[in-house]
Amino acid sequence: MLTSKLVEVYKTLNRIEVRRFKKWLKSPAHNQHDKVIKLFDFIDSRYTLSEKTLSKKRAFKYLSLGTVYKEDSLNHIMSYAYQSLIEFLGYNRLIQEKNKINYWQLKELRERQLPNLAQQLLRSTSSDLEKQALRNETYYLEVYNLEAERMHLKTLSNRNAPNNLPAIFESLSSFFMMATLRYACIAISHTQVHKTNYSIPFLEQILDYVTNAKETVPAVLYIYYCAYMALKYPQKTTYFTQLKTVFFKSAGYMDKKEQRDVLLMTINYCIRSLNQQRNEQAAAEALELYQYGLEHQILMEHGILSKFAFNNIVSLGLKQKHFVWVEQFIQTHGVSLDRSYQKSHVHYNTAKLFFAQQRYDEVLALLVCMEYDDILMNIDAKVMLIKIYYQYQYFDALDALLNSFTVFLQRKSMLSYHRDNYIYFIQFTKRLFYLANYDKKGKIQLKKAIESTNPLTERQWLLRQLDGV
Repeated sequence: MLTSKLVEVYKTLNRIEVRRFKKWLKSPAHNQHDKVIKLFDFIDSRYTLSEKTLSKKRAFKYLSLGTVYKEDSLNHIMSYAYQSLIEFLGYNRLIQEKNKINYWQLKELRERQLPNLAQQLLRSTSSDLEKQALRNETYYLEVYNLEAERMHLKTLSNRNAPNNLPAIFESLSSFFMMATLRYACIAISHTQVHKTNYSIPFLEQILDYVTNAKETVPAVLYIYYCAYMALKYPQKTTYFTQLKTVFFKSAGYMDKKEQRDVLLMTINYCIRSLNQQRNEQAAAEALELYQYGLEHQILMEHGILSKFAFNNIVSLGLKQKHFVWVEQFIQTHGVSLDRSYQKSHVHYNTAKLFFAQQRYDEVLALLVCMEYDDILMNIDAKVMLIKIYYQYQYFDALDALLNSFTVFLQRKSMLSYHRDNYIYFIQFTKRLFYLANYDKKGKIQLKKAIESTNPLTERQWLLRQLDGV
């Protein structure tokens, strides 16, 4: 049972949802099988969930299905239980979305020829919708649905009454344009990674419309317009500047997921600018955006900060030499990482901080006997150790590490780009190691090789060491 879809879904419920689900099951309107209730009681009675504690034979016995084990009988009950569970998930989501419930109630009242009651519900639902902060595509779709019902009700009462077609067109077109531009931004991001081109109907017309009416379009639509243009034309930095300005001003009109998506798009724009154009200002911009996301709790998803965001924030903070802030960030937000990798990422980023502060003895104490599950973190840790051994002239340890690092990279065939990059780093470090300080010709040749070799992320460090030979 442990690997069944029933248990897989049931494990995702939190305590409040479990209590609500138990009440749901006890209603004859939702479940008419006592054995289904008893099956969930069996699952809840297990101290831990494992193949042994959730064995089908144990469940069969608990449900008192007979003296002879029949798997088909148990599977039949599990099927009913799974259907009840996913129906509950749909119900549980629906009751959290009052506007959708009101819309369907309104539609029912109108179709049952109860226009006065429908009008009352329409007024209260429209009022509630206007009071909310969101002005995103969901809002405009809900406005459209209500306006469509309003038109139906007008037709019921008086076919010659003034219509609300302008409101229908405005809400529907705003929804369509926002949704199109949002997915167009996603399409650009996919294209940059997977080299796939997408045909997006009406995209050019939408862009032309927003360009000519930017002062009057909804703020969220303008956010997606600026995001698309910044991603499409990264060299035109005015779009990025406009995006930052309008996002900081109007992000509250979007839900948290939408805010996070736009924020990460904007951060990725900065990081690409940093990597491709060596734009150092982009690092400061990216850090500012991350700090905004932390301050407004946009970056968290279900209370968890992603390890990628955590690592990026530390790297950007160190690049800006904000050492005190980075130390506070690690201490404050390390606990927000998923527990499965919390310890290793706090450990690794603390080592990076100490390295940037040239607290090399403390870095050695952290890294010498440490191996990380993440391959790229392991590589970076080895690079830090190589630099420290070189700095301290621990040449025996350096030689041993360079050799073991080479073997490590050769075994990791999936690394591709990274393997070539660090193989070059190892080779040049060895040449530095053996280069005599009087060998001027050798220094010139090595400098040319370092400057012309790609990929080589440690180029600047190698050149600085060469200058010191």
